[in-house]
Amino acid sequence: MFDKLPLEIQYSIYELLTVGDLVLLSQVNTRLRHVMHHSNAWAKSTLQLGLDGIVASPRVKQGKRVVKSFKLYNATLNAFSQALETVRYLSNAPYYDLSRKHFDMLIPLLSNLRCADFSNTSVMRDEELLMLVKSCPKLVHLDVSRCRKLTSMALFSITKYCPLLTSLDISFTACATDRPLSYLLAHLPIEFLGMDCSMLITWEFLSCIMPPSLVRWSLNRNPLLTSTHLQQMIVQRKKQGGSLELSVFDCEQLTGQEIEHLRQIGNTTIHSNAMLWDHSVESVRDYIQKYLVYGPLNE
Repeated sequence: MFDKLPLEIQYSIYELLTVGDLVLLSQVNTRLRHVMHHSNAWAKSTLQLGLDGIVASPRVKQGKRVVKSFKLYNATLNAFSQALETVRYLSNAPYYDLSRKHFDMLIPLLSNLRCADFSNTSVMRDEELLMLVKSCPKLVHLDVSRCRKLTSMALFSITKYCPLLTSLDISFTACATDRPLSYLLAHLPIEFLGMDCSMLITWEFLSCIMPPSLVRWSLNRNPLLTSTHLQQMIVQRKKQGGSLELSVFDCEQLTGQEIEHLRQIGNTTIHSNAMLWDHSVESVRDYIQKYLVYGPLNE
């Protein structure tokens, strides 16, 4: 029944599938495999590590024998290496941690990768990141948040090998230090930068290196960030022209009154829960009335 559908409709269905679905479907028969390899499905599909049908469990039963999955994994990669070269999107399944062997075998095949999400991957160190950016020079979006083994040297590798990168998330890592970050922002057209919980940065220095291309900046959970630092960023953006969107949730030194004042300075959107940290009676009443009750708050 499915084989009788027009090829255009089959192509549209294939483009909604993940890489794992395409791998399994291409093993049904020769015709399906031929059709999928000549469609645009692989370029539009997402490779979900841990849910893709490629990365297997450590040991796999095959009849009465137990074989190591690396043999099956390697055979699968060889069979679909040409198709994997067209994959552009990669994400990590929740609570899945890629092994170093799987990483070393898979990444060199993804030469056309555009978006990569390796958040919370324990295998990701400076050496693995260097392999990633060398193998995937067309990266536009990279998320390595919560990869706690990365150091500031990772930013130099990203700057050198990813000239097209516009979105970078290095939250909860030790990457963000003054010199590497200034080097990256000076050479790449970064539009979004995630820097949640960046404890090693000098905030007074940050406003001086803000490029005009940066339009969204996530600075959540930075206890040393103050309204003075934000004001310097906003004034700098006002001189550069354009708009800026800041996210400063859970920054203890910011109060609701300061955030409201900063919103009046320039063309800046600030997302914050700063009223939670301002314990004045007026701020508490405003917060309750705005978020917890409907209508005016009675005395």
